[in-house]
Amino acid sequence: METNLAMNRSATNPLQGEHEFSFSDADYKFIYRFIYDQTGIVLGDNKREMVYGRLARRLRANKLTSFAEYRELLESSGGHEEMLQMINALTTNLTKFFRENHHFEHLANVTLKAALANTGSRPARIRIWSAGCSSGQEPFSIAMTAHKSVSDLARHDLKILATDVDSNMVARGSTGEYASYETDSIPADLRHKHLVNADAAGNRLRFTDD
Repeated sequence: METNLAMNRSATNPLQGEHEFSFSDADYKFIYRFIYDQTGIVLGDNKREMVYGRLARRLRANKLTSFAEYRELLESSGGHEEMLQMINALTTNLTKFFRENHHFEHLANVTLKAALANTGSRPARIRIWSAGCSSGQEPFSIAMTAHKSVSDLARHDLKILATDVDSNMVARGSTGEYASYETDSIPADLRHKHLVNADAAGNRLRFTDD
């Protein structure tokens, strides 16, 4: 909503002169409009320092000297790749396996049971969308929940779509491989059933195909 995107248009720029690159009100307005138009992410004025810190790295990576040059790059014919890098830089990923577990309890006890009700001998067609999948912990948690709660899952047509605006996180999740400490929130029975060692030391685990 427009009210959520309200800017503080004071003549004083708290970042001007304090950092490596000048970052004007016009620069910030362009960035928050651009990211909102591309992703729907709303950046309030309280995110200004965060935006500067994360995008200053992109200016250095592109050997640019100002945010004005960065804006020109984003709007150029070759700016698509940098747009993806900018989205990745500004996306905050907070995730873990079975985060907010009551959602998965509802999936097992309500949603899946309803989807399977009255199907008789016919296989059920179930589609689940993990819209902000981050590095894959949520869709894998959904899959493990379905495997545990539906005894004859193999005969049903279940597909899980996992998407995220951060392409780096999607690429990481698609490997199905995680540091062992990242799997601590997975119940032991599910961890033993669905994961195997990905290295000799057992520091990394990988999801099996089944």
